[in-house]
Amino acid sequence: MKNLIKISFFVVIILCSTTVFSQTDNANTILTLNSENDSVNYAFGMANGNQFKQQVFKEEKDTANLENFHKAFLRGFNADFREMPDGELQQITGTHFGISLLKEIKDGFFIDSTWIANKDLIYNVALEVVNGKDTVGGFTKETAREFFVRIYSNKYDTILHEITPEKLDSLNVAFAVSMANSYMKYFDSITGPYFAKGFKFGFLTTDTANIYEKIYEVNGSYIALRGFEMLSKNGLMNDSTITLNVKKFLAGVNADFFEDETVMTQEFAVEYLRDIAKTREKIKNEKLYGKNIEEGKIFLAENAKRKGIIVTESGLQYEIIKKGRGKKPTATDRVKVRYIGYFIDGRIFDSSFESKTTEMFGLNQVIKGWTEVLQLMPVGSKWKIYIPYQLGYDVSGADKHVEPFTKLIYSIEPFATLVYEVELLKIEKTKK
Repeated sequence: MKNLIKISFFVVIILCSTTVFSQTDNANTILTLNSENDSVNYAFGMANGNQFKQQVFKEEKDTANLENFHKAFLRGFNADFREMPDGELQQITGTHFGISLLKEIKDGFFIDSTWIANKDLIYNVALEVVNGKDTVGGFTKETAREFFVRIYSNKYDTILHEITPEKLDSLNVAFAVSMANSYMKYFDSITGPYFAKGFKFGFLTTDTANIYEKIYEVNGSYIALRGFEMLSKNGLMNDSTITLNVKKFLAGVNADFFEDETVMTQEFAVEYLRDIAKTREKIKNEKLYGKNIEEGKIFLAENAKRKGIIVTESGLQYEIIKKGRGKKPTATDRVKVRYIGYFIDGRIFDSSFESKTTEMFGLNQVIKGWTEVLQLMPVGSKWKIYIPYQLGYDVSGADKHVEPFTKLIYSIEPFATLVYEVELLKIEKTKK
């Protein structure tokens, strides 16, 4: 059944925001887009601007804090992090984690003021881990996490568990060890002291009254840092041929922050990026799997000449093995089936017969070929169907994964023509 459901590839999701604040001089929202690269940068910035807001603010609508975050983000990207020393980058990262950690424990563990977080103890333990110590207070990374999860579970057990001073100290140590170990991937032995300096500045701030305001500015710098680092290295949409254009990207980010849809709407930006991704995927896969297109065409052309083969307007083919006398499902119905899936060379790639099970699914949840042909089948029918790649898994293939140090592997390759034997057993009407 895993090969029937049609899963869409990754796209940036836009969530509408109603926050508006005054524009600053360096916050242009409109620039001339002279190429596809310009347009992708603008659309990508617009789409991700909203993601940044949702990631940092969630449901909060504090205009002043949003503006602090936005200004810090702009400063970070405009500074061009490539020109900054490694130490400064690590210090920003450390400050981000320090102030984030402080915010997390400000109201006690598990949002309970009686489970008091010992700020000094947490800081000292975290610093020991950052400075390279594997075991602190008797806890390693693994045992610290296990202990913290166990205490958390006990707190919400049906039996009330009182926490002793000793257990609370252990909880503080385990929390610090676990969190500090999660930071280790962001620095090395050379840049570690800079990270520690930033962590100290963020975590030991005495201005706790304004911690919520401060964290937005720090997060703006941090997200800009990591964003610039990733996009300048890997390209936009993980495509090295789509290079980062800072001005176009930031213009898109600003357009989202200021809800300026003069150049493009948020919906258009998402759809445009989706189309670009699919087009580029098709071009790439045509080079690697183009042979499947030609082999499928030849197979279907020959198959259409056989007696009993019916060809639909879409190009799908089927033959009736057993006639059914029941009703035909509609596109909104759920159906129960048994099936076997073949490649055109006869190899089986999926089968419910082998496991002696049936499958239940909605007709609007599967590949186009199945949605079309099952609406033609009366219950009790058994047909053999031949699906062109456009009505199957199209340019993307199915269930792809990367073998270690080798290559991308598909259970169904892009552009593959597929053959199924399908038995329609039952229709289950969708409830209104």
